[in-house]
Amino acid sequence: MAYSGYTVLSGRMPTLPNSSTFTRVAANFEAIYAVDLFIYARRMLIMDKITRARSRCDYELYGDRMFDPEAGGSEHFLALGPPPPPYVQ
Repeated sequence: MAYSGYTVLSGRMPTLPNSSTFTRVAANFEAIYAVDLFIYARRMLIMDKITRARSRCDYELYGDRMFDPEAGGSEHFLALGPPPPPYVQ
């Protein structure tokens, strides 16, 4: 038997949830979204720190030569540009 829009036992139309229920659901979604944004921002910050640390490490290993293929450096480093400033907490 297909659902016909009313409950079989009571014979009445089901009532919709009141507006406070919708408000709570919307607030839950907003809270979840805020946490998601926080996690994303934190992840980007960590990735930025890792990228900077790798670049500093490469610069410490190879110095200015890393930017000059003729001096024995790699062209891979040319796109990096100059090394970032030291990380300060």
